Amino acid sequence: MKDPNMSLDADAAELYRQLDGIDLRQLEKVSGDGFSQGLTEVETRNDAARMLLADLICQVSSCLLQSSGGTNRNPRSGMFDKLKDTIEKLIRNYDPTRTILIRYKGNYEETGNREHIDYEIVFGKFYLDLAEMAALARRRGMRENSRQNRLADAFETFWNCSVYNLLLRLPREEKEYKRLWIGLQILYRYLRALEKGSPVEFKMSGRQLSYPVVKNESGKPDPNLTLLAIFNQLPSDKIQTLVQKVLLLSKKSESGRTRFAFTTTYDAILGLKNLRGKWNVPPLELNNVKWLIVEDEQHEVSQQMARVARYVTESYGESVPEASRVLKSVYGNDYEKIDSNQVAQRLTLTSDLLTRMDQKDANQDVKTEVLENVWTRLGLVNDGIYDNLIVGEDRIEAQAPGKKTFIAKLHDKLIGLVGFHKNRTITKKKMTDMVHQVIDFDQQDYDTIAQDFEIGPDDARNLIRTLKGCFDDDGHFRKSSFINAIGELERYESKIFDFLWHNLKETLHQSDRPAFLDALQMLVDRISQRKNSISVLLQDLVTNPAVVRFADQKAFMLGNRLVRKNTGTILSYQITPEDVLRDLSGLDQPVANYAAWKIDREQESFFEKMRTIHLRLIDLLEYEGQDTPKMTAKDLFALEREAYLFFSQCGGSTGWSVLMSALKEYGHPESDVYNRKASKQHLADLLQLLKIVVRGIGAVGGEDERVLIESVINRLPAFSTLTSSMHQEDLIIQIREIADEAIHRMSARGE
Repeated sequence: MKDPNMSLDADAAELYRQLDGIDLRQLEKVSGDGFSQGLTEVETRNDAARMLLADLICQVSSCLLQSSGGTNRNPRSGMFDKLKDTIEKLIRNYDPTRTILIRYKGNYEETGNREHIDYEIVFGKFYLDLAEMAALARRRGMRENSRQNRLADAFETFWNCSVYNLLLRLPREEKEYKRLWIGLQILYRYLRALEKGSPVEFKMSGRQLSYPVVKNESGKPDPNLTLLAIFNQLPSDKIQTLVQKVLLLSKKSESGRTRFAFTTTYDAILGLKNLRGKWNVPPLELNNVKWLIVEDEQHEVSQQMARVARYVTESYGESVPEASRVLKSVYGNDYEKIDSNQVAQRLTLTSDLLTRMDQKDANQDVKTEVLENVWTRLGLVNDGIYDNLIVGEDRIEAQAPGKKTFIAKLHDKLIGLVGFHKNRTITKKKMTDMVHQVIDFDQQDYDTIAQDFEIGPDDARNLIRTLKGCFDDDGHFRKSSFINAIGELERYESKIFDFLWHNLKETLHQSDRPAFLDALQMLVDRISQRKNSISVLLQDLVTNPAVVRFADQKAFMLGNRLVRKNTGTILSYQITPEDVLRDLSGLDQPVANYAAWKIDREQESFFEKMRTIHLRLIDLLEYEGQDTPKMTAKDLFALEREAYLFFSQCGGSTGWSVLMSALKEYGHPESDVYNRKASKQHLADLLQLLKIVVRGIGAVGGEDERVLIESVINRLPAFSTLTSSMHQEDLIIQIREIADEAIHRMSARGE
């Protein structure tokens, strides 16, 4: 593939070639591990997408540095062509949300003295920053990452132009490319107009136009209101009238029952009931505070979130970078990944916000929104982090290994929150240890449990008694007692599953773990807050993706129950029946969609997890019998089976890639997995996996996948030559029947 408008280094050119050439729908003969090859191909495509994304952002930044000579310039001009070509490649090869968000993060300690270039790019499931570009270079063995340097320069440009967040709406048709191009050129002229204190001047359709900069309700220049006026060809005074209308509605709502909350006046105008859907919405937005708390147009902003965003914007005035950090301290979605210093630094930002609220007598609802969100996020912090946090009367001290001690004053409300979470880690350890020894719980422990589980102190005592009753004096699990207690434990479902899964599954006697994990399935059947539980399982699966544990199989098995509306149809607690794929109407679709979203957010970790599982299985097929592994081939076959059933039910791009990679491995009799020393004695297990994968792809696949299944049918005679028993031959027949059924279902979808 040659691109006259792009100068590519050799590494990038090779990735772009692979981007156009890779097709997981091809099921050619593979050598080596076809499963890992399939996942690697997807990862290569993802890296190619990140490089395209970096190129696009560099091109956008160039539009802010130089005038193009008019918004009506020749659409075949060089810069326009590069921009259009890059966007087309992204749209053609991926399934994005149709928006790209560039925003300032400003994380401490990540960019040294270049903190001002700490931006991130969000495009569907892709997140890109300078650290990720450096990791990409290492992954691909690139000698010199010039693209990383160009991206750093682009971020520098955004900073110098006071671009702290920029949303691009990707074109859906030809004329929208021109609109995006015009939007970028107008944005350039808007920034220049601010410097000069002049109107926005540009040429369009041969006419010289001049638009006054539109101001928001605070009398400050507003780029989005200005773009709205220009793209709808409205006089600026008409937009200014709407601004005043929004301000009036806002003031009326403060004393009335009906609340009218909005992040910016621009968003409020777009949402006015009598004008909704009638606007020619601009193809980009600049410095909209909304994009500091959500990532795309699919995520809604609640009224309370809007109030917090407006308060932060008004309170921090022109300091948009500081406002970005403050909002991230309240709404950040990465608290489970940060260290003690970062936790303390974010808390000091929230502390400053709360202090300002106290001084200005802010609405209590706004304070509550801030505190509740910080409370929730502190609950996501790893328990071990609290060992490195020390709280005093009015300050916090963080002692992260390898970093300087961080000390700062802290608002008393936050001191209380951190103190509670420190106490919670101690109490949780006591709850875990009570299985093996006598533990005394004091009043503080019961108060902590009560607050954590949102129950009364007496209920907290009852919970401890109930849990103790599930174990004998030697710490052995009593399954019958647990089953009898399920009705009681169900009362605490918002927290109990999280505790049982995280704190007991690995600390029990090894002989008790299977019974305990089986019993958990009975509790799962009674749980109504299923998203919480499935989030716990998914996060646990990828906490250490390079490690395979016995509990991983149970995690997928529990997941297979949680995504179903009626688990009563799954009678076995030892194995998930493959018949769940016959009728996906039994799925709890919101839960399945949530699971797919969570998995796609951690795609690389789930790829590593599945690759680790599969490589462990291949090793056992080669060396089985030479030692006594903790997990046998039988365990690993069961683990892969549950995983493929789970991915088939949930869908999502990650799950689909795993299934297609599995078909590439198991769908060819000459694959490496069929030719290991112990492969013959495990042929039935291997064919069972092929059967599951064919059924899973048939459940959701289309015309393209039908060709793949047909190719598997054509190879069944070759599979038959590997068999040595009637059972194995019967599995070949079953695969044929399931494949025929899958083809019929996929053909019906294409009609």
